[in-house]
Amino acid sequence: MLLNLSLVQLARFTLGLAWIYHGLIPKLLHVDPMEKVITVALGFNAQNSLIFTQIADLAEVILGVALILFYKNLLLIYFSALNLVALLVFTIIFVAQVVVAAFNLVTTNIPLIVLSVVLLKNAQRKQTNIT
Repeated sequence: MLLNLSLVQLARFTLGLAWIYHGLIPKLLHVDPMEKVITVALGFNAQNSLIFTQIADLAEVILGVALILFYKNLLLIYFSALNLVALLVFTIIFVAQVVVAAFNLVTTNIPLIVLSVVLLKNAQRKQTNIT
């Protein structure tokens, strides 16, 4: 089945499912201790850290679903890509210990940013062909 999907569809589902996964698993179903480190770096106390993490969870799941359903929307793709870049830069600056861990934000965000570029190029090409 995966072999029958186009590059755009693979990018669409991978990017969307990555946002959904990262919203559900390390934030909602199992709050990863690193999430607390990151929110403390933002200046949140323990109680507000959990609330912020739950809001981020919901936003990430919504973004993932939206990317799967509305993958041709340029603003949505840019929003996703900019958030991935911002999260990566923030983490490198404020929570540097995360960057040296296995399967860290560098190794996850950069490929997701590349998938965003694939979707952007495709959506831009389609819009250019329409006008």
